[in-house]
Amino acid sequence: MGARRAEFEAQLAHGDITRETWALQETPMGGFMLVWFEGDVEKTFTNLATDDSEFTTWFRGRVLDVTGVDLGAPSDDPPPTILVDSHA
Repeated sequence: MGARRAEFEAQLAHGDITRETWALQETPMGGFMLVWFEGDVEKTFTNLATDDSEFTTWFRGRVLDVTGVDLGAPSDDPPPTILVDSHA
């Protein structure tokens, strides 16, 4: 994560994120980015969409470059349906 690690961790703390995982899944249709995290989802996505700090602006740009998803223009689509949420 290099030089921006401290800024990334501050962003996670701001959204009360305790865990975040990004994985690239190759499929017959191409690459698919899987992002999973624990924390305040609404607060996190509101911050990602509206915060104009240098880091968040940079982060939104990288997400757009890598995934094609514009975090500054949240989707009107419904969120995914959770099928299983198991805790040990």
